[in-house]
Amino acid sequence: MIALIAANIFLYLQIDNLKQQTAKMQESILNEVGRVRETSSVTSAAARKNIQDLQTDLSEARRQASQAAGQAKIDATKRAEELAAKLAAQQQQQKQELQSQISKVDEAATSKIGQVSSDVSNVKTEVSANKSELDKTIATLRSTQGDLGVRAG
Repeated sequence: MIALIAANIFLYLQIDNLKQQTAKMQESILNEVGRVRETSSVTSAAARKNIQDLQTDLSEARRQASQAAGQAKIDATKRAEELAAKLAAQQQQQKQELQSQISKVDEAATSKIGQVSSDVSNVKTEVSANKSELDKTIATLRSTQGDLGVRAG
């Protein structure tokens, strides 16, 4: 009977420890996601500002191109096209960086979830083994109790 109580206490402590570890991992994942969001927000704001500046430059270059005549107009149009290409390249780079950050967070979260799942499976296996041992102990105790009852009677 004492062994059953001790085993139950042990199992309870194991489950409580697993819950604490799960909570810590969840908090870690949430903190990491928060940091990525914050970094992404700052990066996006800087990129938006830079894009606005480039769009302003592009508009200015186009305006100058429309006012210029002859070769000057051709040069200004070329500059506007360069700025448009630069803007497109920077937007593509920003998109790739954001996708990379999202992939990293996804990989980290998947890894940590897999680890928690593995820990849960291990605890289930231990609980099953302990239950089997407890069942054997109970059967032995009942058999011993029956033998004592037969001898005493």
